[in-house]
Amino acid sequence: MNTMTAGATTPLNLLATRPTVSVSEAAQILSISRGQAYAMARSGQIRVIKIGARLVIPTDQLRELIDGSR
Repeated sequence: MNTMTAGATTPLNLLATRPTVSVSEAAQILSISRGQAYAMARSGQIRVIKIGARLVIPTDQLRELIDGSR
């Protein structure tokens, strides 16, 4: 079965379609481990929003990180 179908949600598609992503999704987008993404969130390198017990990361924050690394 082909997982790269036209309607498939890839990590980079999340940047265009959602205002926030989970820390795990952000790790996939940045090609880092989930633990490293949480460490970056704790240290303030990635801005997070806390919703109840859940942490989400604004996709504009990820775009800035990606654009700044070029």
